[in-house]
Amino acid sequence: MRAGRALRRAIIARIEVEVPDLENRVSDQAVAATPYPYCTLGPSNWTRQDADCIDGRIWSLQVDIWHSKAAKGAVEDLVDDVAAALEEWEVDGFAMHPFRVTLAQTLEDPSGDLHGVVQIEAMVEDA
Repeated sequence: MRAGRALRRAIIARIEVEVPDLENRVSDQAVAATPYPYCTLGPSNWTRQDADCIDGRIWSLQVDIWHSKAAKGAVEDLVDDVAAALEEWEVDGFAMHPFRVTLAQTLEDPSGDLHGVVQIEAMVEDA
């Protein structure tokens, strides 16, 4: 399994354990019937970050938190909880620096739902 997929699986498992208010509704992609609140993994990207004798990547991922329009405070709390769960966390089995939260925000989605965003990044050594 490639690093990106393995990291996504580890992040889903981490959020499920560390953020019980999501009631294990954490996935790569939700379906229309998924009840609020829930969390999905959004876009990811990486850029080369090589050093002497080390091939590496700066790997970034967006974590999306979704809730109804009546729950702005609850979304803010979930954003804080997800950010705390991922900040300074290292995934076992990877040669990497701990994750850093680079952005945390709450906004209103055009659909009327509330949308929280937590962006994380880490330096990951290529296998």
